Amino acid sequence: MKTVVRTAAALIALATPLLSQQAAPAGQRSSGAGLAVLPSNLKAPGSRVITDAELTALRSARNGGQDPKPLPPKKHGFSLVEMSTILAFGEQSTLLPKGSIISCPDALKARIVTTPSGTVVPWQEFLAANRNWIVTTEVELKQVRGEMPLPQAELQTLKSRGLVAIATLNGCPVTVLPYSPANLSK
Repeated sequence: MKTVVRTAAALIALATPLLSQQAAPAGQRSSGAGLAVLPSNLKAPGSRVITDAELTALRSARNGGQDPKPLPPKKHGFSLVEMSTILAFGEQSTLLPKGSIISCPDALKARIVTTPSGTVVPWQEFLAANRNWIVTTEVELKQVRGEMPLPQAELQTLKSRGLVAIATLNGCPVTVLPYSPANLSK
């Protein structure tokens, strides 16, 4: 019971300065909280809200008396699946950023699919289960940006191994832009 009384007393002590705040003299701003700080001539937000029928009538008046025709929704292409490359094997699949696969032999191209199948698992779990046909190669940030090419010797080595090579940055799959001198930072 003592704790409750002490807590209530502490709350009253904290709230007393807020309750006793006076409004600032006209033309001056003050800091604080509560109604005392709000300007006296403040009006309520919009008192009249337009109805759907009024909005439709207003739109048709602007369109020369014709009813507005709704546009069909556009596909934006920004879904996670549309922005990903999907690797699948057995009953598992995983999502990778587009452009993260550096090389893929013809024999393994069937494992790159358009829709996930089975259970979608995190990258690290998929990699651990499929280490026999996937290899990762760490790339630099300049290579990710397309400011520096991937070494040709390394690319040839990856292709000769016959495994799917995934570019990673700090252990995570990453999109690698193609090298172009136009990508060089200024």
